[in-house]
This record gives sequence, C-alpha cells and structure tokens, in this order.
Amino acid sequence: MRIAAVAVVLLSLVGAAPDTAAAYAQTAAPAPPANARDAYNLACVHALAGKKGEAVAALGRAADLGFAYTSTMLEPAPLIVALHGTGGTAEGFAPLWRRVASDLGAVLAVPQGINPAGRGFDWGVVEQGSHLVLRAIERARAEAEIDESRIVVAGFSNGASQAFIQALLEPDRFAGVLSVSGFYDERVAPVRSGRRLPRFAILNGERDEEAGNNRRAARALRAAGGKVKLEIYPGLGHSFPPDQERELRSALEFLLRS
Repeated sequence: MRIAAVAVVLLSLVGAAPDTAAAYAQTAAPAPPANARDAYNLACVHALAGKKGEAVAALGRAADLGFAYTSTMLEPAPLIVALHGTGGTAEGFAPLWRRVASDLGAVLAVPQGINPAGRGFDWGVVEQGSHLVLRAIERARAEAEIDESRIVVAGFSNGASQAFIQALLEPDRFAGVLSVSGFYDERVAPVRSGRRLPRFAILNGERDEEAGNNRRAARALRAAGGKVKLEIYPGLGHSFPPDQERELRSALEFLLRS
C-alpha cells in the first residue's frame, strides 16, 4: 500500500504549526480520532517519532474519515475520476470511492453534473459531461502528480454511460473504464478495431435491463482486441454489486494492471 510509504515522511500537521507536534502527542486522547484532520495529525506525530506502525494505522483512520492525500504523494499516482448517476451528487458519491482509491494509492476526482435531475444532477449531453470530466482531470493535475498512463474513468448508471462514451471517443487518454450498471451506446461511440483501447471492467446485475447491452458491449470490445472484465451478478438489479468495496477494488486493480 502506498499509504505505508507516505507515513514515514510526513513532517507537518494540518492546521497547526510543526512545533506543536510534541504537545499534540502529549494531549491526544487515547480514543481513535473523530475527524480526518485529527487522524492525519496523529499520523504526523507518530511518523516524526519514528513509530511507523502507529503512523500507518492513523493514516488508515484518516482515510476512512475522508482525508485526501493529494499533497503527500511520493511519486506519480493513478487517477480515478468517478461519475455519479442521475439524481446523484459528488458529495454523496465520493465516500465509497474515496475508501477504495485510498487502498490503491490513487488520487480521486469526483466531479458533479450541472443539469438538475431529481434531488441531484445528471451529465447532460455528451459534450457537457466530457467537459466536466476533463476539467476534473486538470484540477487533479494541479493538486497532485498524476501518472498520465493510469487514468481511469468510472461511473454508475448515467455516469457509467458517460464513462463508456468518454473513453471510446478519447481512448488514448484513459487506461481503463469501470462501468457499474451503465449503458453502452454504440451509435455515439462505436468500437473501432485497429486502435488502442482502454481496459474495461463492466459490472452489472442480471436483473438490470442493461445486462444484455453490457454483454454485447463486452463481445464487441473483445472482438476489437480489448481487454474486458465482465461481471454479471445473479439476482441483482440496477445497483452496485454486493460487497461493493471489494468488487470495485478488484475491478480497478484489473484496469490499472500493466
């Protein structure tokens, strides 16, 4: 895990001067920190004291609480751009992906659609969604050193459909696509043989009306030379798979594989 490497070089606290480290260590409560910043600060204290194991544990706690490590990466990191479904928001969609991205040592970008839909938003026409994805990538580049060869666009439902289209229209930009209950529209972004394709991880419920579409997409991608991981979950409808963190992590590991 990249988190273990980061732990031993943290040198400053968030929201506190470095010379307060000793005082923070003396006054820190024995209970686990209740917020991400306190957990990160505790990791800094342990790292400065040479307590690698404790630092890694505190960093893990910080990740669980939502801390973003974009300023502490030691080397170019993969980037995951995660797109919510219709009616979703970035705030509601981020926590699950944040935990998985942290496990993989990846930077996470979670943009938000701009067209109102239900209690949230959707991605609008292809050009609107594409602009938001590319803007999210640029913002991630400004905050962290990104491994340009390992950018993954992922999504659920409408967000997954946008991810499909985005990657097939610009295949050289992305290492992989993770589609959860998405729809592949071959009229908008046909699969073309003879060109480099990203890897595709396609997750779908057997009872989802898009399951047949996803099977056809997998066949077309494989016929064009693409590498595809297709998972159809028995009895599942339009939803994330059971044990979603494990399934997303497995899919992303496939996509980021050299």
